[in-house]
Amino acid sequence: MLDDRLHAPVNAQVDAVFVLSVRSFHDRIAHIEAELRNHGIAFEWIFEHDAAELKPELIEATFAPSDMGPPQHSLVLKHIETWKRCVARGYRRVLVFEDDAILAADFSQVFGAAMHEADRIEGPYMIYLGCGDNKYVTPSQQADSVLVKADLALPATDAIVVDQRAARM
Repeated sequence: MLDDRLHAPVNAQVDAVFVLSVRSFHDRIAHIEAELRNHGIAFEWIFEHDAAELKPELIEATFAPSDMGPPQHSLVLKHIETWKRCVARGYRRVLVFEDDAILAADFSQVFGAAMHEADRIEGPYMIYLGCGDNKYVTPSQQADSVLVKADLALPATDAIVVDQRAARM
């Protein structure tokens, strides 16, 4: 018999839903608002750390020298902001969307199944949701779940679920 949680709304599966975007990205903002509205998902914006606002001191204190530019720094800092909010607010787990995510028609049902699987994970976790630049990773042979795979490379993301233990790391 299927657990009732498999059919629960997305917001009932997590403590918060965050969307990473840039204040000036009006088309992307409209896109993700429509996607989430169509799925009945309430969310909170993460507009902090837009590339144009980044201070050199913050970049130097946060990142090692690399070929990353302001857009990449901005996105990483926005993700870090979601981790900080997760910990500060005492959330168990949060769902984080990037503003270009496209949700499948059955997203809520599949998400519920994934969260049911996540409830069995003993350690900290980050669950990747999406097809990240259409780069597919071969499933782990040791995994006992179709929905949750451990130790996979993360080429890009559309959305992630992070639990508080992982957010603290």
